[in-house]
Amino acid sequence: MIMNIFKKLRKEKGFTLDKLSEVMQFSRSYISMVENNRANPSAKYIENFSEILHLNDSVTAQIYIAYGLSEKLDLNSADKEKLLEQGFIEKDDTDTNSQIKVLNKPYYNIYWLLSQNDNDVVMSRNIEYDFGHIERESIILTQEEKRKLLTYVEAIPMLRDFDVIEENKED
Repeated sequence: MIMNIFKKLRKEKGFTLDKLSEVMQFSRSYISMVENNRANPSAKYIENFSEILHLNDSVTAQIYIAYGLSEKLDLNSADKEKLLEQGFIEKDDTDTNSQIKVLNKPYYNIYWLLSQNDNDVVMSRNIEYDFGHIERESIILTQEEKRKLLTYVEAIPMLRDFDVIEENKED
């Protein structure tokens, strides 16, 4: 099983469960449940976690979105522009206050996303077990994983061209 994003980040930043529990003021058992996909994190948990581990705004926003807590996004204009460019959010043209809305099915410029070295890419997925229990797991892609994916993405136009050539040969 892929390691939970919270556990991965906690370990990367050198925190034990006990130390994180102490500084976040959440119980060790709750943190463990979040890390083992037995509980979804609260907005307050994500906020504290991001602050204590000094996560960048892009990762924090992606975590909020992944866990369905997009209403908790509090973004400055630069962050909004970055997330607009990445395809996480769009401007709500029906709102006179220029509010943002998180897209139900975000569209991403995958080439841009993978080619940016200063942006973390978070991949989330739901895992459904035989007994109907669904867990969400998230990982941050490494630079090497992003590079490999970018290679595949760059090959897609050539593969499409090849398919067109093959289809024309059959005619």
